[in-house]
Amino acid sequence: MPFKTYTYKTFGSDQPILADVHYGDNAQAKRQAIALTIHAGGFVLGKRDTIAPQWIKALTDRDFVVVSIDYRLCPQISLYDGPIQDTRDAYQWCRGRLPDIVKSDVGVELDGNRIVALGWSAGGHLSMMLGLEKEKPCAILNCYGPLFFRDPSYRKPVNQIMSLIPEGPLNFDEDFMNKIHDEPVLTSAGAVKIDASEKLEIDFSYPRNAWHFGHVSRGTWMKAMGIEGHEEMVDPALRLDKDFPPTFFLWGEEDQVVDVRLAEAAYEKLRASGVDTELVIAKGMGHAFGAGLVEGTEGYEKFVVLPVEFLKSYVDKAGLKS
Repeated sequence: MPFKTYTYKTFGSDQPILADVHYGDNAQAKRQAIALTIHAGGFVLGKRDTIAPQWIKALTDRDFVVVSIDYRLCPQISLYDGPIQDTRDAYQWCRGRLPDIVKSDVGVELDGNRIVALGWSAGGHLSMMLGLEKEKPCAILNCYGPLFFRDPSYRKPVNQIMSLIPEGPLNFDEDFMNKIHDEPVLTSAGAVKIDASEKLEIDFSYPRNAWHFGHVSRGTWMKAMGIEGHEEMVDPALRLDKDFPPTFFLWGEEDQVVDVRLAEAAYEKLRASGVDTELVIAKGMGHAFGAGLVEGTEGYEKFVVLPVEFLKSYVDKAGLKS
């Protein structure tokens, strides 16, 4: 699938922060909506090219141009000043400058007012932060992204973070973990490597991985990230009201990182406020499920197509109003 890479902002001494813009083969035939996709990684790891191809295809098949962004990673910069601010800037860039850029570059017409935001884990949280903007997305999809940061569940040890990590505590040397602080501000960082049998595994020889997953495992992640005491600035769940955009929540029933009851609480809060919202819970699944969903299967229809159709329904409604 064709894509182009652009710089949506710079920081420091003109260091670029990049966005990949994916468009379908027939995108020139019809004015496209925009899907801003935001990667996972606990605000510490990840990069723009980790958005699963089945999500990109599902979106481009439904007349979206898909924008996948990098953002500055913690802990060298705070959650508010780095990931949140960069996501806000990317959103405004998509609405304002990107339509002219893409029209000139590849001949695809975009409607900057028909935009949705979606993300996974940390990216789900960042997508919901955009619901607080003055000019809001048409709809939001939060796939197991953290909410209600004061909840005690974040401060308990986690036995099973995700399927790529063995069960049980992760006991890393503190000095090794803290080597993360020797790194500069990064806008992307890989979490996985391919082992001898060509399977993906977390690379724990990298201090950044040990720092992040070690703190999640211990229940000390909130404190290490500097979030404690500053929840009002970074928690969209504290500001859910009647003006929040339509929101779809996708969660694993057995998620030990972001408890499913937090998604249920956010869903109920929006519903009580009169906001269109849906919640789909994947039975027996934990955090970061669904990477291997294959087109044509029941899981793909329920956990990819259904939420994408939710997003499309709201950009279609916005198109009728414009």
